[in-house]
Amino acid sequence: MSTGIQKYGNQRYIILVSGSAAETMQKLASQAGQQETGGILIGYYQDGQARITEATPPPSDSRRSYARFERGVNGLKAYLADKWLSEPREYYLGEWHSHPATWARPSPTDHLQMRKILDDPNIDCACPILIVVAGHSKPSPKFSIHVYDGMTKSPAPLYRC
Repeated sequence: MSTGIQKYGNQRYIILVSGSAAETMQKLASQAGQQETGGILIGYYQDGQARITEATPPPSDSRRSYARFERGVNGLKAYLADKWLSEPREYYLGEWHSHPATWARPSPTDHLQMRKILDDPNIDCACPILIVVAGHSKPSPKFSIHVYDGMTKSPAPLYRC
């Protein structure tokens, strides 16, 4: 059951998260219990807005624990190639993962990983997005959304509009 589009923004960015993507992250975070989980964000840009249409489950080679999530890569290349051929054309927009300890903010490790993604020419993502899903509580976990753009030292947090 999709909850509709959720809009987040700040002075520089607007991100629209589909209800199905939000629902997937919430469901997977809840199912993971006391372990971190995550995946990638897929979507496209339109009218200057990032539109996240999908949050994937963790690839089978991902590693996770209570305080760490290392996203694997199994199957992602082929999956993203298929998305590239879709209409509208969709592609990698960033990462998502959970923090079961209830804090919805990026850790220093998260910042480092997102900076590596930003700087990696093979990934070619000028403004990777990170969504952190806090906890696994009911009725639904909280999100924090950050954009890493290389123009500022700290990532740009976004707020629900």
